[in-house]
Amino acid sequence: MTAKPRRWTKHYPDSPEGTARCRTAASHHAWLASLGAPVPRLLVAHPHKLEFEHIAGVHARPQDLPALACLLGDLHRVAYEHELHRARLDRPHHTTTGVTIPDFVSHRRTAIIRLLTQRAVPEPALSLSDAMNALDETLAGPAAFYKDSNPRNFLISTNGPILVDFDTVTLAPLGYDLAKLIVTLAMTHGPIPDHQIRTALDTYNTALTRAIRELQPVPWKTLMTWTAIHHVLTSPYLGRGGYRHPWTAHQP
Repeated sequence: MTAKPRRWTKHYPDSPEGTARCRTAASHHAWLASLGAPVPRLLVAHPHKLEFEHIAGVHARPQDLPALACLLGDLHRVAYEHELHRARLDRPHHTTTGVTIPDFVSHRRTAIIRLLTQRAVPEPALSLSDAMNALDETLAGPAAFYKDSNPRNFLISTNGPILVDFDTVTLAPLGYDLAKLIVTLAMTHGPIPDHQIRTALDTYNTALTRAIRELQPVPWKTLMTWTAIHHVLTSPYLGRGGYRHPWTAHQP
């Protein structure tokens, strides 16, 4: 008798909202899989839970940053080629697979205004006007996607990095998801040396711009702007979810 494959189950609330979140996560998984992203197989989709194949591995660590930067660059290039060359960052994008990816600006604008006006962010590197300008300046640029690239949303397996947790996918500018990974790795494990961040950016840019002229490398200044934005949005979670170190101590 063949043994059933080991499974990992993601549960959602038994409510209409939970059903909608479960369905959205399954659609995100399918869209990422269509791009060739390394994702676990979705074995069964229930109304309030998703059963994935079990993947053995560990969550991302600072030493995994180059490999993850390469993966994100590759995925952002493929997504742009296949879908996101038609996307605008200030409006939702409807993919050919039927997935609606939320815009980049609206939710983040509201959250940043609230956090900065309430002085809820320790030592922000950007003023409110600077942060709003940073969002506005992206609107005419090319679109990538954001998948909440924190260390817990990757598994480092014997076959390489695997994406896990598909609850959140939005549009985002190039480099934004890499900046989230850098900030959350530092908040989880402690300072990441400046030269390692530069190496990660170079690796990301090499993968991003491979054989496609429309995409330009992300400058260092832009990456640092996105780390400052992520500091604003992630600092309320300090002390939760493994975030033990404030980003203010690690800003390059």
